[in-house]
Formats: sequence, structure tokens, C-alpha cells
Amino acid sequence: MNYSEKVKKKFIVITKIEKVKHICDIVEKLNKNNPLNYDSTLIKNNIYQNKLVKFIRAASFGMFPGKIWDGKEEITGGILIVKKTGDIVLLDNIYHKEQLNSYLIKNTKLDTPSSNRYHIMKVYKENNKYYFTLNLQIRFL
Repeated sequence: MNYSEKVKKKFIVITKIEKVKHICDIVEKLNKNNPLNYDSTLIKNNIYQNKLVKFIRAASFGMFPGKIWDGKEEITGGILIVKKTGDIVLLDNIYHKEQLNSYLIKNTKLDTPSSNRYHIMKVYKENNKYYFTLNLQIRFL
């Protein structure tokens, strides 16, 4: 099983079975369980959080369904946040990269989309093997 498959498997276990969806809580679980057996020095240096930030940034700024991602961020601006007070804050992708990364970790969660709309858990046969679809979405809180 490669790295990507291990991470996806752990995400599914954490979100579906353990019912943990908030990205901060997922990072905490990954650090505690260390499913990829990283050295403790890497855990202390936030390896799981850094990997999740990269993934969320990719999903936010350049990775699209049905297209192989080339690793480039296609959106260069940032994120506009409207606070409850009505104030607008721009977390610029160039000048405020660390604040933007922190915001993404603290304010996103993994969610399961509608099973009817996206045909989740639909069993199908391909090359005499059975598969089923399973989707996760990244959402803002």
C-alpha cells in the first residue's frame, strides 16, 4: 500500500468510524496514532499538519476533479473572509501564507456529500473485481 492509499484509508477511518471531521482534530489523531510511522522528530515538526495543509491548499487553489493535478496553484490571490462584524479580511496567498495555512487548518472539516446525488457506496464491477465509491469533501466550518 503506497503513502497516498494509507493516508486515504486513515482519513476514512477517522471520519467515518471515529466520527472526527474537523481538520484540527484529525491532525491531533494522526499525531497520536502516527499511522505512517514517522520519526518522533517529524511528528514534533508537524509533519501531518504540513501534509494536510498542502492537500487543502491543492484542493482550494488548483486541484480539480477529473483532472490530473500538476502541482501548480492556479489561483494566486487568497481568501476573503467576512467576519460576523461585517469586516472583510484578505488572507493573501503571497504575503500572508502562514496565516492562510493556519486559517485553513482551523476552519475546515471533512464531510460526506449526499449519497444519492454522488452515488456513494454504489457497488460496481470492473475487470471481474467489485468496487464501491466513497467520497469526502473539504468544507469550511
